[in-house]
Amino acid sequence: MTSTRARLLAVGFALAAGFLAFGAKLELVQNYGSDVPYMDEWDAVGRALLIPRALGQLRAANFLEPQNEHRIVLARLASYSLAVSNGQWDPLLEMTVNAVVHAAFCAALVAFARRFFRGARFACVAIAITLLFVLPYAFENTLQGLQSQYYFLEWGAFAMFALCLPSEPLSGRWWAGFLAGAASLGAMASGFFAAAVVLLLLAVRCVAERRLGRRDAVAAAALLILCIGGALA
Repeated sequence: MTSTRARLLAVGFALAAGFLAFGAKLELVQNYGSDVPYMDEWDAVGRALLIPRALGQLRAANFLEPQNEHRIVLARLASYSLAVSNGQWDPLLEMTVNAVVHAAFCAALVAFARRFFRGARFACVAIAITLLFVLPYAFENTLQGLQSQYYFLEWGAFAMFALCLPSEPLSGRWWAGFLAGAASLGAMASGFFAAAVVLLLLAVRCVAERRLGRRDAVAAAALLILCIGGALA
């Protein structure tokens, strides 16, 4: 019973953290958000996607087109999907959906922290995580619909670490984390860094345990390919 109550309490902390983060972001959007696209949004979404769609010339290559040093495929897909489903391009809607994505990440981090901390320590960690999301740090990301790229990058890296690191290389869980890391390449140019960290930790483990099996070698090769592909993309 105690263990069940502790888990329920952790879930309650996670949900409370997520809702607090979501509310804080909505207040920021309500007070300072604009329904007019801002800066890179005109080029990355308007010119690259919506104008070609209006002309009947939209292709998959439009989503893959570089935006400065990044390939923001996931952010473009999100913005385009919202514009089409909503019937108009609405940055305020994008900001609201982004707030859901980021607030959910806050809740996920608090829930994940329950694996490592108990009691008062968990409460302190949960409060610290919540404050990082509630305070208007990096408010520009909240107030620009296109900045979902940062949130997708966070989710991809988190999923890769949570799934790959505790798993046996090439297991189903490991491949799920690998695919999450691969998806990060469609978020920002720095998406391959998560794979680089996993590769480094795999190498450290192999050295510490004095072994390099076939599965380890194949996993390392896959991660290296992901890193090289991300760096060259």
